[in-house]
Amino acid sequence: MFEQPIGKVEKDRSRTIILASGLAVLLVIVLIVLASWFGTKGQKNIDLYAEGSAEFAAYAPNIQVEIKGQWKGERLNYYYRRMVCTVTNMGDKTISGLKLAGAAVMNTGETLDEYQVLKEKVVTPIPNLRDSLAPHQSMEVEINIEPLDQKTDNMVDRLITKVKGLKVQ
Repeated sequence: MFEQPIGKVEKDRSRTIILASGLAVLLVIVLIVLASWFGTKGQKNIDLYAEGSAEFAAYAPNIQVEIKGQWKGERLNYYYRRMVCTVTNMGDKTISGLKLAGAAVMNTGETLDEYQVLKEKVVTPIPNLRDSLAPHQSMEVEINIEPLDQKTDNMVDRLITKVKGLKVQ
């Protein structure tokens, strides 16, 4: 007498599954939006002195960038190169902005200074990773150069890095 017909139970179960799936999809979308919003909110944008300016030329020689380790790998049908660098402020001023370029290069001549850039990645470790770098302090910076196709990856002879922009106090 109080039993529901089998068709109604199946229909209720289907509605419950559809409702739960819809809520799960909505939750995933909300999490993606929040993650991207918080990820971009931390990026600070400041005006840096670039190569060619007098301020850059005066202080850039005081910034020492040393590659401590290099790795290469393959992930989901593409290749990548990764390097860990130690950046040291050898000068007497505090660095409040720093932009570095890491590049995968191919030698084109007889010396190491003759190269062709195959892929470049620019990062801004100061102020995004750290607010400043005081005189005679160091910090580690990781630069990932990706994606590379197999042909380009096979042409890479070495990784290089250099200072692209800076600001001092």
